[in-house]
Amino acid sequence: MPYSVMTGTYETASLTAFADELSGDCYYAVVDDHVEITGCSANASDVKIPESIEGLPVTVIGDYAFDAASITSVTIPDSVKKIGNWSFTLCGNLKSVTIPDSIESIGISAFEMCYRNRRHGFRRLRKS
Repeated sequence: MPYSVMTGTYETASLTAFADELSGDCYYAVVDDHVEITGCSANASDVKIPESIEGLPVTVIGDYAFDAASITSVTIPDSVKKIGNWSFTLCGNLKSVTIPDSIESIGISAFEMCYRNRRHGFRRLRKS
């Protein structure tokens, strides 16, 4: 239904939104043939990302997925290939990260400003 605002007429468009689902402490979205982790519940602390959800492999931790979360540790399974941009930025309580050899890509500033990481001795994350 068109409506007029000041001097113009605008058409309204329909919008379809899909809420992410929750599995354990992780929010996720199914993308074609895999699952992407998109966030975590507010009370999450020790996060274990599952290998698969709904029978599909979890292969991506999305951009901003855990941004500023209060998590203290995260275990990433072998199914994950990509850690997105700013995925764990500002996770000031993060003390432990388990990153498998399966990771092919770590995005821009994925672990930026995780101060506890610096005190625990892993300033740089490198794939061995």
